[in-house]
Amino acid sequence: MKTKRLWLLIGSICLALVLALPLVVACAGPAPTPTPTPEEKVLLLGGCGIGGSFYAHATGLMKVINQYVPGYEAIAQVTGCSVENLRLVDTRKVFSAYASVGVSQDATAGEGSFTTPLKLALMYYAHSTCAYFMTLDPTINSTQDLRGKRISIGDPGSGSAVVNLGILEAWGITEDDFTPVYLSESAAAGALRDGNTDIAAFVASSSQGSIIELTTVEDVHFIPFTKEDIEKAAAGVKGRVVIQMPAGTYKGMDEDLWLVAGVMLMATHPDEDADSVYAVVKAMWEHMDVMLATHASCADYKKEQSGELDVGIPFHPGAIKYYKEVGVWKK
Repeated sequence: MKTKRLWLLIGSICLALVLALPLVVACAGPAPTPTPTPEEKVLLLGGCGIGGSFYAHATGLMKVINQYVPGYEAIAQVTGCSVENLRLVDTRKVFSAYASVGVSQDATAGEGSFTTPLKLALMYYAHSTCAYFMTLDPTINSTQDLRGKRISIGDPGSGSAVVNLGILEAWGITEDDFTPVYLSESAAAGALRDGNTDIAAFVASSSQGSIIELTTVEDVHFIPFTKEDIEKAAAGVKGRVVIQMPAGTYKGMDEDLWLVAGVMLMATHPDEDADSVYAVVKAMWEHMDVMLATHASCADYKKEQSGELDVGIPFHPGAIKYYKEVGVWKK
């Protein structure tokens, strides 16, 4: 009998607790719901080989995005340069990437290194680059002196290799006339110092770190091609023009030098989110000091160029929105 009364007592207590629970919850109010932290969107940026200006610029853009574009994390990637970069953009394996204008035109047309057209949209034009032919042999002074030599022309499949081969072909020099050596800029500099290549052909800016380093430790001879040679080369390679670089730009450049020059660009996929493209383009132009601190050749960036220059590749709507806001869009 006592056991029965005990169980009845326990049951009454449990029932009272159950009935009281809603009242306790109501008085306490709803339990706070933690605010979820939005995941950062990762943006992969295609650069080139370490030591080249493409990778330095990609690193600068990475710093801008990570500091000034909330909700995004950028990572600069080492790549095989222009050709690989544009394929990565087309397959959306990277958010954006640097490339040369000529290679980009081939990509959208499905020509040259591309068997089918790629889908590309522009974000901005970057710095101008020049094709330098450097050697430690001061007796090499003409296009004919290139025959029979070992010439480092860039990474396999890179924009540098495409441009350098195009220049040589414009001079009537095919791969049967010289030995092509496929190396990155930093590796080519080492090969030149070690005697493993006769000539290093760089497609680089007017303040390229790898050239500065090379000219600091070696007596570099910049091959002084004639203006006529350079005009012929520029006519034979897409997206190239003729410029004259003043003496003293680099140590060892003792006289004004005629060079083939071209404009670089930043490409993305046409289907990339317009808000993301707008945010990145806006942040880069508004924080160019970060880019300049990463590589001096960013001084060649011109915002107006993106609104005026037309290479036959459409700009991304997100980029156009920014250029219209700042009044440089004239197309």
